[in-house]
Amino acid sequence: MAPKKPLRPKSESQPSAPNATKDIELEKLRAELENADKRKEITQGVIALLKQQNQDLSNRLKAMLEGGNINMDSLDELADSQTTQSSAATATVAALESAKESLESQVAALEAANKQYEAALRTANARAVGLEEDCEAALADAADSRNLLAAVEQEADKLRGLASKHEDAVAALRDATEKQAAEFAAKLAALAAERDALARKLSDATSQLTNDFNAKSAAYEKELNATREHLQAVELRAVTAETSATKAEKAAQDLRAQIKALESHASQSAKTIADLKAKLDKPAPIPPPKSLEQDLAKIKALEAHVNQLQELVRNREVELHSGIQDRDRLHKELVEKDSTISVLRAVLKDLESGVVKVLQGPLVSSLKVGVVSKDIHRFKQDHWASDSSTPSCSQPSCNVQFGVYQRKHHCRCCGMIFCSTHSGKKMKLSLASHQFDVNGVETRVCDGCYSAVRG
Repeated sequence: MAPKKPLRPKSESQPSAPNATKDIELEKLRAELENADKRKEITQGVIALLKQQNQDLSNRLKAMLEGGNINMDSLDELADSQTTQSSAATATVAALESAKESLESQVAALEAANKQYEAALRTANARAVGLEEDCEAALADAADSRNLLAAVEQEADKLRGLASKHEDAVAALRDATEKQAAEFAAKLAALAAERDALARKLSDATSQLTNDFNAKSAAYEKELNATREHLQAVELRAVTAETSATKAEKAAQDLRAQIKALESHASQSAKTIADLKAKLDKPAPIPPPKSLEQDLAKIKALEAHVNQLQELVRNREVELHSGIQDRDRLHKELVEKDSTISVLRAVLKDLESGVVKVLQGPLVSSLKVGVVSKDIHRFKQDHWASDSSTPSCSQPSCNVQFGVYQRKHHCRCCGMIFCSTHSGKKMKLSLASHQFDVNGVETRVCDGCYSAVRG
């Protein structure tokens, strides 16, 4: 009998809701395993009892058969001994024959009982084999049940471990959240104190910004104008260099055409010289001396002309090489000028963005906190009309005269002077150009400038 696998004790704690079903299944599997073990023990006991009964029957049958064989041998010996005697032993023989018959009947009965016992033994053996098969099947089912139970218990252990880890993670997260909340509250307090300090610093720096505003504005405008002039000069030089490069390219093409024509002419001349030399090399009647001298003079003249053409070709090649070098140099200068123009344009763009940041960024921030005057454009008065030259409102349809009770108001866009009625509109203007800009600062403008932008 295989040893029973010890069952794990039930947990005394109440199972959680998600594990209730699995705990019930574990209880059922444990009960089925216990019942299978009990059935196995009973089956094995029955098998042992049947085997013992079969052994006892076999022993009894063997003893009876041995006793019958001994009696038969003794009877045969007595019959042999008595057949040699006289007729006086006839009665004894008859008695012995009757005893023999009774013994034979007993032997037959014993053989019938033996056959019955053998049939019973075969039946018992067949039953034992079936019980053994059932036992093996039960053992296999029990092993599968144990494996399943072990897997379920292992899964339950994993679930319990995960639940424990989840609870630990929740506790750690709760602690971390509380700690972060405390740190955040402390940071908020520190930020509030820092905000107050920054507000005080901003209030102190506002006056300095206001004083530096006009100086920085003039310096940036001067630098912008100088950069624009330098950019225009560089662009002009670039255009000149490009024109020179175009002319050099055209001259190079003309020189290539001339060289090609000269090479063709030189080739034709060389061919003519070769033909004349071939004629001179041919055996022919000796011409008159005068004709020979003329041919030699013609050959020399042609050779001199060919030399001149070759010299001219060399000179043209030198000029072409020089022209190509000039063209490459001008092209390189053009590329450098283009690069310089790109750099200057980038510098100009940076300067313009710097002007916007310096002139608008800090002032807009100051306007948001209400530190600087809301009408910052009043500090830019270089395009304003003079107060002494404008005694009345500049609106054509208005005849209001300025005085003690009627103040003068400058339009921040055009700079003209208007009464309060015709200068009460608000519009965002750029601090640099005094024109409408969606990112500018809102200020006072006249009705005409407002209508020109808003329609």
